[in-house]
Amino acid sequence: MGGFTGVARGSNGSNQGPGRFLALFMAIFLAAKGGLVLFLAYNSLIVMDEFQQGGMAYYIKYGFYHGVNEPKTVMYAYFYKIAHLIGSSSFHIMLVAREQTALLGFLTLVIVYFISRNIGAGKKEAIFIICVTLSFSTFIERIFRVRSEPLALFFASLALWVVTMEKRTLGKIAWAGLFSVAAFLTTQKSVYFNVALGVALVVNEFATRDKKAAIKTALAFTTGWAAAVVAYGLYFKGLQFYDVIIRVFLSPKYLLTRGGAHFDYLHVFITQTLVRNPVAYVLGVTGWIIAGIGFRKMSEPRRIAWVFSLVAVSLVFNHNQPWPYIFIWAIPFVALWSAEPIMALFKGRSDRRSWVMLLAMVILSGSFARNMRFVEHSNIVQHYTVMQAESLLGVTDKYCDAIGMIVNREQAKRMWWDPPRTRAIRAEAKLGDLGRLDRIFAREPKVWVITFRTEVLKDILRPYFLNSFVRIFSNVLVTGAKISSDAETLFNNYWPGKYRLYSPHGARMEIPFYIDGVKVSGVVNIGKGDRSIRLDGNNQTAYLLPADIPTQFQIPPRRRPIALFPWVFTY
Repeated sequence: MGGFTGVARGSNGSNQGPGRFLALFMAIFLAAKGGLVLFLAYNSLIVMDEFQQGGMAYYIKYGFYHGVNEPKTVMYAYFYKIAHLIGSSSFHIMLVAREQTALLGFLTLVIVYFISRNIGAGKKEAIFIICVTLSFSTFIERIFRVRSEPLALFFASLALWVVTMEKRTLGKIAWAGLFSVAAFLTTQKSVYFNVALGVALVVNEFATRDKKAAIKTALAFTTGWAAAVVAYGLYFKGLQFYDVIIRVFLSPKYLLTRGGAHFDYLHVFITQTLVRNPVAYVLGVTGWIIAGIGFRKMSEPRRIAWVFSLVAVSLVFNHNQPWPYIFIWAIPFVALWSAEPIMALFKGRSDRRSWVMLLAMVILSGSFARNMRFVEHSNIVQHYTVMQAESLLGVTDKYCDAIGMIVNREQAKRMWWDPPRTRAIRAEAKLGDLGRLDRIFAREPKVWVITFRTEVLKDILRPYFLNSFVRIFSNVLVTGAKISSDAETLFNNYWPGKYRLYSPHGARMEIPFYIDGVKVSGVVNIGKGDRSIRLDGNNQTAYLLPADIPTQFQIPPRRRPIALFPWVFTY
């Protein structure tokens, strides 16, 4: 079999001499890295995409592909529904979703362990492979992210585990097809895994010179894959399932061909992962090359894993939008071969292998220094901002932030203001077309959260906010207006509901005021549209805001909002 065959399964070399030191070191390393994953999931900055994908579970009740016109596959939304059922608030939902994803990541590592055992690794080498995987900063910093990629990786790993079992039957290959399509139905990018596994299976059969077996294998894999896609379409649209299938296959076409054109800086993330993890990448790639020398003599499970790794990793690194989280798809299958160089150099010499592996573990422990830098970036400001905004929203109230940070409330309009969309809005505004924004404000937003996405269009949004929204927290605006007794204020109200007066320090005020010339006081109902408002009395200032504000606030000074997503991909 080559490579791993130097130590048979169940070898007890790790129980003697340096093996015991290695086992202890790896146990401590795994415990520390596992604890770090859980802590980072709880503490680190949440990326914009996480809020967007974590919030998709909220829209399940409206029905995807008819109530919600979603062009992408959405199995990840059902996975994160668990967090929505457990979480008691919007940010708590996100933290639960992160820990949920971290636990899924641990399960994926267990599967990778069994894959390595299937392709001939001893227990010691298999655990070493998991340690190498966790030494990648790119992996440990992204495996808990609330995104579709960790779930897709889990399914893809399951598929590879099934086809690398010793007794591979057509039934197991069909199951692998089902797991592969589960990854695809989580995110269409998983076609990379589908192609990689399909190619690996067919290449393996041709390598054994059995063309009939190759055809049967391809049919079994495709049958399982196609059956799941049809079932997915039937679930969402019944007899109109073909509509879902058309969307699933055609909607990614633009992203596949031109998706990266709007982000010409993304290549830096390829450099980032390589520069930050040179030792781990060298171990894995060198090991893969060494393993490939005996390609024709490999066992079938080993050959399948070798080809799968080649195709999957190549496709990931050539992805046209290589954001950092995509590399968690490549790293386990690079690390899968990381024990090979040591096994090749010290074949049959267990003690020396253990010493060299121990030395490698010491070197890989340098990755903790990078992890500690990541610990410094807390999500506490995001937490408070989301908590403040959520406190202003009733169950049926809507908000806007161009991202979707309040994951248990509905956006006035689901919007994702990435560079292409903000450029389109600005171009339309220059032509006098503000239709996109008008449609958002027509949906009666009660709250706006100021993010870097809204700041890009602040000059266009300013007329909408003026005399319609009041900033009561650093990054949170609520419907209302500042009024005085000196002059009439024109309140352009987008949110119909109950209002009352507050002081600049958030205290409720009972002084009378005028709405369209009618003297009122206390809580009043105000409908949509323009209202002329003035305080009764002399030299006073107050704020007309929703009557149901439950928390103390103070009108913040005029200064820039706090950055909620500072360098989230590069620190």
